[in-house]
Amino acid sequence: LTKYKKYYYFSEIKQNENYGKAYVKKTKGGKPHCYFNPEKLSKNKKQFTIGSPIISYDESYLLYSVDYTGDRKYTLYLKKLFSHKSEKLFQYQISNDYLFHLNNHSFYYLKLNHKIRPYQLYLYDFLTKKNTMIYEETNEEYSLSLSLSTDEQVIFLYSSAYEHDNVYQIDDTDLLELLIQKRKNEYQIDHYQNKFYLLTNENQKINFELYESENLYQWKCISKHSLSTYIESFFIWYDSIFLSIRENGFPLLLQMNLQNYKTNEIKFPLHFYSYGFISNLNPSYHKLKISYSSFSQSRIIYEYNLKTNQLHIIENKKLKNYDPKNYKEGYLKIGKLIVTYIYRKDKIKLDGTQSHPCYLYGYGSYGVIDDPTFDKYTMSLVDRGYLYCIANLRGSKFYGPKWYHEGKYLKKKNTFKDFQTIAQYLIHQNYTSPDKLVVEGGSAGGLLIGSCINMNPSLYHVAVLRVPYVDCLTTLLNPDLPLTIGEYNEWGNPGKYKTYYDYILSYSPYDNIDLKKQYPHIYIDTGLHDSQVIFHEPLKYYAKLTHNQHFQQNTRTLLFNIRTQSGHSGSSKRYQQIIDETQVLTFILKQNK
Repeated sequence: LTKYKKYYYFSEIKQNENYGKAYVKKTKGGKPHCYFNPEKLSKNKKQFTIGSPIISYDESYLLYSVDYTGDRKYTLYLKKLFSHKSEKLFQYQISNDYLFHLNNHSFYYLKLNHKIRPYQLYLYDFLTKKNTMIYEETNEEYSLSLSLSTDEQVIFLYSSAYEHDNVYQIDDTDLLELLIQKRKNEYQIDHYQNKFYLLTNENQKINFELYESENLYQWKCISKHSLSTYIESFFIWYDSIFLSIRENGFPLLLQMNLQNYKTNEIKFPLHFYSYGFISNLNPSYHKLKISYSSFSQSRIIYEYNLKTNQLHIIENKKLKNYDPKNYKEGYLKIGKLIVTYIYRKDKIKLDGTQSHPCYLYGYGSYGVIDDPTFDKYTMSLVDRGYLYCIANLRGSKFYGPKWYHEGKYLKKKNTFKDFQTIAQYLIHQNYTSPDKLVVEGGSAGGLLIGSCINMNPSLYHVAVLRVPYVDCLTTLLNPDLPLTIGEYNEWGNPGKYKTYYDYILSYSPYDNIDLKKQYPHIYIDTGLHDSQVIFHEPLKYYAKLTHNQHFQQNTRTLLFNIRTQSGHSGSSKRYQQIIDETQVLTFILKQNK
């Protein structure tokens, strides 16, 4: 139960429900009113991906959106908070990004172009029905996004490409240029208690510095640049700013007091974990809710008291027939590469005397960091005696942006080399063996797995490629597809530069399929409504693989699963997700006996 301004809010999900319900109370002990009921709204809907539900500042209205196919196009609805009737606002679909105007009867939203790029900013008044376009981003490499300041006084518009942000302040129907640079810089900006706060890598501060200002002209650095410390983001609450940090790869959460700038580390039990700020609605409240999980620890919700600096658990649901103490979490260091892992203590002794079934996951693109989090499907393998590992590769920001730059553009093969180095290490140490090693990646991680099994297929026994980006060269040569033009900032533009064409061709999974090599057993899936990696890409990859002699002779298994009712992120239904994951686990266990 969390108080916003006047009212109290909570949500719950019950057995046999796919989405749960959201409730509001006028008083803490009052009767709950269901103000958002996706269970009812999703009836007879095959897909029901819920966009961001937001409540107006005066707590009178609710805006929410729904993607009915999985293609990232959202239909927007408005309802009064204490009414049961929703109104569909537009005949066209929009981005899942919108914010109420401070007047509470208008809102800003982002319109999509035919490539599903958020490119136009509108203000819509739902009392007068006036719909005003404020800005259009004509550069196809850039997409728009909205951000509300912590104090709810300032609305920011970002126009962003990879590693380049332009930032505006929205003033009714006018835009004020705040941070517009020709050089590529990144920004995160906020406003709280009459001050602006800015996180940026300007002036070649690759790991970012944090500044504050009262006027946007004179900036004071309050957290200096460090070559060993990467500041990922910040979050303001009560009298402090919370910094999400990587310290030589290890995650840290630091609290900095906004008056004296003293810092305090909020310590969690393990070296590697996942955390987030949840259900925090009113920053004037001195307590902050933080969710925490690890490989073995299901979600804990902590409450952090900013007056006492004390962290205590307010929710820790015990799972049936499960004890976290039965598992061992840790990490391996292979040169600079770090692999996080979990195994069951009564199933595995990680001393090299016996090899074990092993599942190795990788991604390594767009700077994404894969910190351990609890996953019931992971535990299904671990309980069966698997060593479960996550590879932290170049192409992620595990060590910061420099580590990311070492795995993109003309250095993309470093990502694949890192993954193979880790696989070879696990085999060399006799933690696993080539006939027991399962590898998986999704989307750009599917490209990783596809490239690695082309380069050295004998290392792996089973490969799982989810919505895989496997025909990357063809996709990047077609600027009419969604995302392609923006992707040039990650992979390069092969249509314009032969250097990029030749380099991407040299690792493209589809283009490098060998029809004579023995590949691992391969599972591929895709979503029919995927607008990020369109289904024909993995389908084309599968079709070519069917001509490989080992798949034709059935000495290796090749399975292609098309999810006809979803997109890139899979089914929105909780119980369908279980069925889909069970299919993958069944394939792994059947091939990896």
